[in-house]
Amino acid sequence: MIRFGELEQGNGALFSQDSQYVFKDNALQNRRRRVHEVLALGFDVYHQPVERTVAQMQEAGIDLSKVFITTWQGRKVYVVCVNSLEEKASHFIIDQ
Repeated sequence: MIRFGELEQGNGALFSQDSQYVFKDNALQNRRRRVHEVLALGFDVYHQPVERTVAQMQEAGIDLSKVFITTWQGRKVYVVCVNSLEEKASHFIIDQ
């Protein structure tokens, strides 16, 4: 649960499976399909087929065709969503 303000106010968002639930004053206001890319990359990726993770990333608008290898903090890594670190765009790093 990601809360907005104090917990007692009952405002926040809950992500479950491929859905987002938005609450206001402890009441469900909205439910919509949404892949939370951070949760998918941080947790789901270890327990589901690669094809499912790829589909989730594509649905979230992440361009998996842009990948390069570099060294970051002394470790070899894959950088995804950009062709170079000079490119000013959102990206993520995967430890090799």
